[in-house]
Amino acid sequence: MKKIFAILAILSIMLVPMLVFAQGTTPTAVDYTKGDPKAALTDLRGKSGYSDKSDNLVGVIGNVIKILLTAVGIIVVVLVVYAGFLWMTAGGNEDQVKKAKQWLINAVIGLALIMAAYAISDFAITNLTTATKA
Repeated sequence: MKKIFAILAILSIMLVPMLVFAQGTTPTAVDYTKGDPKAALTDLRGKSGYSDKSDNLVGVIGNVIKILLTAVGIIVVVLVVYAGFLWMTAGGNEDQVKKAKQWLINAVIGLALIMAAYAISDFAITNLTTATKA
């Protein structure tokens, strides 16, 4: 077991620098410190993937829903970590293992519900946004 751990440690030390250097570089760096700050922020917002959805009421509601679903997703991750902690510290106690399994199952079901809610709300907000632009 110690040999396998040592081999994995050495391989990971050798491979980590390759992963770091595998990142791509941007061919043109934009200097946002010069010129119009509002235009620079608009350009940065577009490049980061945010759109103009927050200009109307439907977009604001969509952003609020996405923020709430993201917060609930973070809570689900915390619940999964808690279930794992319960399971690892059970020490052979079958009741605690059952409790941990139930927490884990409930967290996964919650995650599935959150993903479905996100998909439905994103679909609805996108269609409402395109319908109101016409």
